[in-house]
Amino acid sequence: MVARNLGIARSQSDDFVWRHISSPSKNRSESSSDAATGRGDDLAQRPPDKLALVRVSNLNLHRRSESVHGRGTRSAYQTTNHIAGSAMQLLSIFGTVVLFAASTNSYAITGPTGGVDVNTGQRPFRQEISTLQNSGPAWDLYILAFQKFTQTDQAQQLSYYQVAGVHGRPYIPWDGVNGAYKSQIIYNNAQQIAATYPSATVAQYQAAATTLRIPYWDWARNATMPDVTNQPQITINTPTGAQLIDNPLYTYTFHPRPSTSDFPTTDSAITKYPNTVRYPNSAGQSQPNLVNAQLQANAAGLRNLVYSLITTVSSYAQFSNTGYAAGRTGTYNSLENVHNYIHSFVGNGGHMVRFANSSPDVQQYVPYSAFDPIFWLHHANIDRFFAIWQAVYYQSGFTTQQANSVGTFTNRPGVSENINTLALTPFHSNQANALYTSQNALSTRNFGYSYPEVVDWGTTSAQLSTNVKTTVNSLYGPNAPRRRRRALDTNTHYQYFVNIKYDSTPLSEPLQIHFFVGPVPQSPSSWATAATLAGTFPAGSHTNNTQVGQVALTDALDRVLVHNLSPKHVVPYLKTNLNYRVQKPDDTVLDNKDVPGLQVAVVGQLVKQPASANQFPKYGPFEEFPDATPNIVGGLKPGQTM
Repeated sequence: MVARNLGIARSQSDDFVWRHISSPSKNRSESSSDAATGRGDDLAQRPPDKLALVRVSNLNLHRRSESVHGRGTRSAYQTTNHIAGSAMQLLSIFGTVVLFAASTNSYAITGPTGGVDVNTGQRPFRQEISTLQNSGPAWDLYILAFQKFTQTDQAQQLSYYQVAGVHGRPYIPWDGVNGAYKSQIIYNNAQQIAATYPSATVAQYQAAATTLRIPYWDWARNATMPDVTNQPQITINTPTGAQLIDNPLYTYTFHPRPSTSDFPTTDSAITKYPNTVRYPNSAGQSQPNLVNAQLQANAAGLRNLVYSLITTVSSYAQFSNTGYAAGRTGTYNSLENVHNYIHSFVGNGGHMVRFANSSPDVQQYVPYSAFDPIFWLHHANIDRFFAIWQAVYYQSGFTTQQANSVGTFTNRPGVSENINTLALTPFHSNQANALYTSQNALSTRNFGYSYPEVVDWGTTSAQLSTNVKTTVNSLYGPNAPRRRRRALDTNTHYQYFVNIKYDSTPLSEPLQIHFFVGPVPQSPSSWATAATLAGTFPAGSHTNNTQVGQVALTDALDRVLVHNLSPKHVVPYLKTNLNYRVQKPDDTVLDNKDVPGLQVAVVGQLVKQPASANQFPKYGPFEEFPDATPNIVGGLKPGQTM
């Protein structure tokens, strides 16, 4: 599951994003080759390749591309093993230069070279959106380029509508258009716009356009949506002076509204909305205050999950995804796990999360999420976490060769995938139709960008790992701002989590499972932000059967037990005070027994604080505490194990 910008020669301005690719429900038209071989029907029934980390240069994968979620390989924990470097990473925002080859009807993903030092490897950073917002010309260009992209005629293949549509609905068949990166489009737009500024400032704007990269939203550190994403209009400096314009980061307005063949009305109410929405009310209006309230209620837990993930999980198979296989023990945390939280909280019945109820073969976060502009900020941050993890665990292997029992959109079941041989359809590295493989899509270097935390030039891999550890500790560690806990004043302490396992296949829509450490409020409307809330787990539907995830308990326990976080205090307390409740996106309450195959276990481990700022803590093995959960539905009982 590791792929990075699949198919993108990492562009400098391109942004890589993760992408859930849905399993292909039947396309409205199959290619002639598929029709001839009968593969269309076969593929249409095939489950999606789970999450494969792939650096994507903002390109919504074509339906028939490798179904991956991230950079590339399917891990051993997934129903299928995908290779490091899969087509998912090719989804970012600003960046690669797209060259159209009329003779082959394909796009060569070459990646812009502006701002890149080919001798040292130095290249521009993708910036946190709050930083980019204060950058002057670069911010102006980003907004204008994004706006131009969203205003492109939806009938055009390189329109926002069709690029976002590759991620799910409407499954537009780009027969032969094998790569249309959002990043590339925005980058090209920025170059064109910069050249139109007055002579007094044109050089400044052209310089900014050369090094422009898409931003990310670091929700683990700033657990509310960026203010700018909630402003209907925004003032920027245009080539003709300061203007108040419609904010392209606020929403995407369909023009025209999609037909029912593109957005089936049986999917949900959102197919009737004229624009994208977040946590909509009954009138279809976004409620950013409720999104932020839920994000803030889960802020401590999310930061804990991110820090624990980066500092404890060195296996890519476990790091990458939520798939379950026999033998998966210890932590059920993963990059996909924390990724899903943001889709759930921001979407909550809106485009970022709504599941297409009529299509059980489509992953819940796929069909409509890429239409919401905030999707790209979120996925750029996921790509950033992967880059950080790669730098820390540079000696870890990102792939394993294994027969793919399920197959992909272009490979039949049983094919043994290899990092050097698996073609990352449809991402082309040149105009002669050469396809990328995971091997040449692993690094951000190949695509002309990096992140502020990953300065990988002029240093060794070992020193880079040390440098990144220092930064991770300062951003997300126990002594980071807004993360200090009284229980961490000592050199050692315990940390606790809830491991969750459930059968995702029967779910027809996403659920939120609220875990409480203490009394559950009587009113369901207050569950998501209750003072006793430990965290809200997003349970989603996948065709890959059993899924796992995790909720952090340590901060919630520290609020009530202070320094007494040893198992002898925590386990008896949780036995009588750990509870959970289940809700649908519309806040309808479900019985706890209605979550298929739900199992819940409290796990903990001893943590010894590092001796220096450039080291990670030392962790003891995870322990299961079945005595903490005998009184809740699905809870582990004494003598049992997950």
